[in-house]
Amino acid sequence: MQPDWILEKTAAGREALVSRAHHLPAVARGVLVLINGQRTVGALLDCATDKLRWQEALILLLEQGYVSSSSGASEPTPSARAQGFGASPLPASDLRAELSRLVTQMFAQGADKLLQKLQAADNAPKSQMAAVESCTKYIRLFIDEKKANEFRDKAQTLIDGRRGVS
Repeated sequence: MQPDWILEKTAAGREALVSRAHHLPAVARGVLVLINGQRTVGALLDCATDKLRWQEALILLLEQGYVSSSSGASEPTPSARAQGFGASPLPASDLRAELSRLVTQMFAQGADKLLQKLQAADNAPKSQMAAVESCTKYIRLFIDEKKANEFRDKAQTLIDGRRGVS
């Protein structure tokens, strides 16, 4: 995804705004509202107070078919994540971003509270593990114990992989 791409809502994106049946995370829904077929990705990110979360939201919307590129650019394959954001790419090694993607994938409907917990921690593995523990407790209490254990295991794998890279 490049900063000069112009995004437009697809039929699924327009339907998601009307029905709310898709349970998009609040950030993704807010970004979707601003996509009008005239703003570039760069212009959308200029509106962001948290560019990382907005980048994640744009990627989610593109990958799940809620938006498409109307600027004639080739569609991202296999993943918008691999394309990056031009001069300001989403770092592949950013642990916080990797954990945020995991939360968004697993808990689209309830991701906002969990994302806040992850974003509040710094990018160090120890700090992120503490945030994961906090998220796990929240998931166990408000969502599902099985999902909490699944999330913790996947997050631990990401963190352990990061420690191997450091």
